[in-house]
Amino acid sequence: MRAFEKDFFRGLRKNKGKFISVFFIILLGAAFFSGLRSSESDMLLSAEAYYDASALMDQQVVGTAGLTEADLADIRALDAVENAVGVYTLDVLCNTEERRAVKLISISDEINLPTVTEGRLPQRDDECLLDALLLELGTYRVGDPISFLSGSADGLEKDLAASTFTVVGFCNLPQYMDLNRGSGNVGNGEIDGFVLLREGAFLQSVYTQINVTLRGAKELDSFEQEYEALAEQGQSALLSLADAACSRRYAELAEQFAGQPVTDEQLASLIPAPEWYVLGRDAIFSCRNYRSDAERVASLGKLLPIIFFLVAALVSLTAMTRMVEEERQQIGTLKALGCGDGTVMFRYLCYALLPALTGSVLGVLVGEKVFPLAIMRSYSLLYAGLTSYVLPYNILQGAIAVLASILCTGLATVWACLAVTREKPAQIMRPESPKPGKRVLLERIPFFWKHLSFTQKSTVRNMFRYKKRFLMTVIGVAGCMGLLLVGLGLHDSIMVVADKQFTEITHYQASVTVSESVSDEERTALSDALSEEYPAVDVFVLYQKSVDAQGAGGAQTLTLCVPAQTEGIADCFTFRTRRSHAPVAFPQSGAIVSEKTAKTMGVSIGDTVTFRDGNSASVSVRIEGIFENYIGHYLFVSADTYRELFGKQPAFNQFLLRYEDDSDAFQDALGNTLLSHDSVQAVSFVSTTVDWADDTLSSLNTIVLIVLGAAALLACVVLYNLNSINIAERKRELATLKVLGFFDGEVAAYIYKENVLLTLIGIVFGLGVGVILHQYVIRSIEVDLIMFGRAITWLSYIGGALLTLAFSLLINLAMYRSLKRIDMIESLKSIE
Repeated sequence: MRAFEKDFFRGLRKNKGKFISVFFIILLGAAFFSGLRSSESDMLLSAEAYYDASALMDQQVVGTAGLTEADLADIRALDAVENAVGVYTLDVLCNTEERRAVKLISISDEINLPTVTEGRLPQRDDECLLDALLLELGTYRVGDPISFLSGSADGLEKDLAASTFTVVGFCNLPQYMDLNRGSGNVGNGEIDGFVLLREGAFLQSVYTQINVTLRGAKELDSFEQEYEALAEQGQSALLSLADAACSRRYAELAEQFAGQPVTDEQLASLIPAPEWYVLGRDAIFSCRNYRSDAERVASLGKLLPIIFFLVAALVSLTAMTRMVEEERQQIGTLKALGCGDGTVMFRYLCYALLPALTGSVLGVLVGEKVFPLAIMRSYSLLYAGLTSYVLPYNILQGAIAVLASILCTGLATVWACLAVTREKPAQIMRPESPKPGKRVLLERIPFFWKHLSFTQKSTVRNMFRYKKRFLMTVIGVAGCMGLLLVGLGLHDSIMVVADKQFTEITHYQASVTVSESVSDEERTALSDALSEEYPAVDVFVLYQKSVDAQGAGGAQTLTLCVPAQTEGIADCFTFRTRRSHAPVAFPQSGAIVSEKTAKTMGVSIGDTVTFRDGNSASVSVRIEGIFENYIGHYLFVSADTYRELFGKQPAFNQFLLRYEDDSDAFQDALGNTLLSHDSVQAVSFVSTTVDWADDTLSSLNTIVLIVLGAAALLACVVLYNLNSINIAERKRELATLKVLGFFDGEVAAYIYKENVLLTLIGIVFGLGVGVILHQYVIRSIEVDLIMFGRAITWLSYIGGALLTLAFSLLINLAMYRSLKRIDMIESLKSIE
């Protein structure tokens, strides 16, 4: 082995501490970068694999007058269509105390295949397969009987072949991958789950919808532009059949009135003109929401890893600068022996690139498995249908992470070597002169300066004497503090949601869903009976319906709320702005909308929102105000505005109950009393919703732990590296202090004071960094249904500062042994 190579490996052993610090900071940066930036593609690949395995429909055809076998045959005959299946659906209520609204769907073994989680598929027409979400609610088990109600005065004898079915299993459907089950025509308009029946269980004469898969679509990625282009072509082909199919369907319906004295005008009023709607996967809420969540995760990878690479570059620059300065004599000797600047620089590039390359490769290998898996599992409560994950190595993101790591360390090393290699060998062989002391700004404030002790003055001067170390420490600590504040702030923003929503925004304890078919007199009688039996319960009446609304910037399923009277609404709702808490007046005309809803739909005050209630025509309403809200999407209009929009009286179907006693015994008794009335369809308690919100939001704490763990590791690596360099740079100075009679503890305190002051300065700068990062991250990870809080509590500011200070103190204690081992003879050595 050549002498140059021997010297290289000796240098590795001698400077192993510097290499380890560079190795770990690069590993963290590469893992964080490649892991976060790969999470989006892994989430989408996992969803795509699930869609393909379950044969999720590419297009769905819906007809307002139903769809016939002739329509199905025409669709199957299209060249763009690979397969098409007719589907029966029916919105009903479960015949139980809860009166849960469910959607009955005819099962298919070709498109939208169910994934059985417990039990088996139905084999007879009197068997059914339930939504796995209903299993979690604890209402049914395998083997239980289940029956349904129409939710109106009409029965289900004309729609279903059996009155009672047997539950044989539970499953997930690909179009219901998340917790949103959409809106329906029974109950309060919100569907709680689905039930799959065999086709023979339905007695309907026409299909509700036809699900379609397109030729060549399975080979494409449904999140890419090629698939979107194919979907548009398929949609156009399906719409080309609409006019002829609607005319044929209208003629079939008109035949029912053959031989009756009905004019054409009367027939047109009796039979509305049929319409076709062709919807793609972008109309499926779970598909759209999942893609949005993947994009939110991707936005995390655009900013946070930059902090690690910035710190990695600073650590590498500091480590290599110190290494070059320590080996000045050796570099001078090599140059005197004929080695060129390129050879010397190559030697130190190898020193830098070895930990950078190994650290970045290991970081990519670990990060691209750990981070995407942790993130997808954190969303598992929101997307229960997705149970398997695809985690391939992302070559592009991994290569970018490795290249960025090499550039950070390589450029830092070149910069560190340039100053030395430009000097002559005779100059390099001499030790570098100590940095001269300079007057600092505080010295120009006599009142302050004269009250400092000698060691305090030395501490202040030394802090600003080593400017590079000052900047490195402040930036490193600020990055650590910023990430800690992001993690703690995320916890604040996430866990405050339920408390703000159900304490500050809404003030009722229960909601009661009443059948829309009951008369005003029956509704009033129910309210009076409730008030008589429970005098402590206050009742507020309103109309609620889940509707699909369209704004200038997007669509959203929201809850339309129409209070019977605006007087007393403040007892149930607080309408205010989020930032200033200024009250938002309830409009006599127009509407007010919740903040997250307005943002999702891209509307502001003065814009209009278009929606329709059930089968009515679409209407538009002007937005008069935007109010603070955290869970759900809401649009409020007055009863007069509703009558102007739809030309009818709202069927007030909701009682909001306010009471003081929220014990389980009281609420159980109240619920049983309410459900004993035939007109009551469902009762829900806010306490149950709070538990659901807490469970759902707690899944996002994984991201909080990831950020906090990354901040802790960053702090330890940076502070350890900078402290070790600080001690190495000042060995002669510290040895001199020992010669002058300073004890080990006093020498340590001399250094610790500087470190603590630098840490405090870094913490101050980190507060600003953390606030900016927190606002960015909180908007990136928000889910569709929930708006997170925007404020960070003062406890998090204090906690972040104390944790950062604790990391600094721990590293200081770890460096005490290095201070204690400093040899006093070092102070007597002189180049002269």
